[in-house]
Order: sequence, then structure tokens, then C-alpha cells
Amino acid sequence: MAFMSADCLVCERVLQEADGVSTIIRVVNMFTATPLPGIPIEAIPAPICFFATVRFSSDDELKHTITLTLIRPSGDENERPVLTDQQIPAGKIPEMPRSAILIVRMPVAVKEFGIHQIVLKVDGNEVARTHFVLAKSPETLPRDATDKRSPTVQ
Repeated sequence: MAFMSADCLVCERVLQEADGVSTIIRVVNMFTATPLPGIPIEAIPAPICFFATVRFSSDDELKHTITLTLIRPSGDENERPVLTDQQIPAGKIPEMPRSAILIVRMPVAVKEFGIHQIVLKVDGNEVARTHFVLAKSPETLPRDATDKRSPTVQ
């Protein structure tokens, strides 16, 4: 395999510009869930967008499979294919690495609170991992009666 490197992050959204350049909006490591009247919190998805770049050598002509696996705090895993058995196209310059730019909107159901992981795999091998937190909105958390501060999210 001619895999070189991979980078990934979690954000709110990614804009795909006319010239092919991606603009990443609001890199986030914590999403909060606020219950709405009459709607169970599990029915309100967290608006997560996953962005990754996977690079291969310029001479790589193999077909690759790229998957994402969401791992919840309990260890429950959900794998999802992103590219299946595809060749990564050559760059505009012959020596330039071949790059797969992945923009995956993946609303995550609020089934568990805590640290979640997203694992990026190429041909079954883990190449990158990132984390994010799903937390209850500060307005829904019990507060000490003497705490006069307004709730904040970081």
C-alpha cells in the first residue's frame, strides 16, 4: 500500500468552494444537546461534520476502501464505508501525492453522553482518530443554588 498520511477533525460544517478548496467552519470538540418539549433527546441529532485528507504516493494505482467508525463511550461501534474499492485520482502535478478529501456529514443520535471517537481506516487499517464530546446543555444540568454564574459552553 502506498499510504502516506491522514489528517482528520470534527467541525460543524465544510464549504466546498468553486475552485475545489474546502473551508472548514467552526472546529468543535464538544456538542451540547438541549431537550425540546415533546421530543426525546435521542431524536435530536448532533450536527457533526467529519473532514479528513488521506494521502497516497503519486505512483499509487491501487484501489482503496476507506471507512469511518463511530465509537460511543460504552464501546458500541458503528462502521460506515466512505469510499469502496476506488482508485484515488492523480494530482495536477505528476509528483504530487494522490489525495482523498473526505467531507462526511454525520448527524450523531444523542444515545450516550461523553467522549466519542471517530476512527478513520484505509483498507482495514486505522490511520487516524479524533474525539468529540456529547454533553447535556448547561441549562439542563442541576446547579448549586448558590451558583449565580450564567451557563457557559467551552
